Amino acid sequence: QFILEGNYNFLLSIAKTYAEFEVIPSEGSTWTWIKTSKLGISPKALEQFFIEKAKVSVYMGDRYGKHTEEFIRVNIATSREYLEKALHRVKAHYDEIVQGR
Repeated sequence: QFILEGNYNFLLSIAKTYAEFEVIPSEGSTWTWIKTSKLGISPKALEQFFIEKAKVSVYMGDRYGKHTEEFIRVNIATSREYLEKALHRVKAHYDEIVQGR
């Protein structure tokens, strides 16, 4: 549980620097939802960004139904090192997705 809480808090601290991402409060789950509707791009384009640019695997919310299509689902039950590397890759390409809207 300590690792999950630490990773969630780390993700939350990084996500606060991105105005377009809203981390939904976690309830002790191994997964965290991030609302992405402020990006103003389609789920397909966002998925393409994560896979092709950031090289990060996330679960797109649209696979869980229409009510979650503006979300991504992130697994926080991983090592801090892996989470840091993934967030660094997102950060490295973040301006491209924001400017490409």
